[in-house]
Amino acid sequence: MKRKILATLLRILNTSFLFDLKLMRKLYYLVLRSKSRVTKLERNLLLVSDGTHKIFASRKNRLNLFYNGIEKRLVDLQKQYLTIELNSLNIDEYVIDIGANIGEFSFFWENKGHKVIAFEPDPIEYKCLNKNIKGITNNLALWNKNGNMNFYLNNKTGDSSLIKSENYKNKIEIKVDTLDSYMSKIEGSVGLIKLEAEGGEPEILIGAFETLKRTRFISVDVGLERGMKKESTLMEVCNLLFKNEFEIIDFNPNRYTLLFKKNHG
Repeated sequence: MKRKILATLLRILNTSFLFDLKLMRKLYYLVLRSKSRVTKLERNLLLVSDGTHKIFASRKNRLNLFYNGIEKRLVDLQKQYLTIELNSLNIDEYVIDIGANIGEFSFFWENKGHKVIAFEPDPIEYKCLNKNIKGITNNLALWNKNGNMNFYLNNKTGDSSLIKSENYKNKIEIKVDTLDSYMSKIEGSVGLIKLEAEGGEPEILIGAFETLKRTRFISVDVGLERGMKKESTLMEVCNLLFKNEFEIIDFNPNRYTLLFKKNHG
């Protein structure tokens, strides 16, 4: 498949007025040296494979994330969220993925044998998430209340949010719930929560106080993503988690992620 693509590109370049050798080198690198192969199954459903793993993706513009293989992408994402070295998680503890997108974070932990609960409000990303993991998937958004809210879509950059921003392309009405309400039906301890809500992290934490009592670690993205002003949720997140007896044990200044651990005294 890769060679057919390159042959087509060669024919196009050979029939063009200008032949750019540098461009050819880039094409060779991008097409032939990629460790992942992509098959289009239908609109917004792509199958990425690298010989070891297979994962469904929804956006062509994000396929470059798998250029060096799926495993590399999975590990890189864990490093971004500071969770790659959390070897102390018990196999019977839940991993909760909030803002799961297509499920790469969940995929990593499920492959290690953990029970995963994932939440993704966008219907297109959710379709891939539901195919990528065997655990519990939910096509809803978490918030500090139950009901329905507008969800502002910005799919190309993965920045869709319940909080309106200047770059949103469309909006849909979706169901929202609190994490406490959802988890009240599920028994057991939570080893890790990954929280990425494009600026909605404080509201989700407010609706998760009971769940946090049985949670050991939480990784939160507090980047500059909240609303029209693109503000960080760093202070609000820290204050809420400090009140719930968590302490910061690591910080990623490149992505603005914080790793918290339950302080048992």
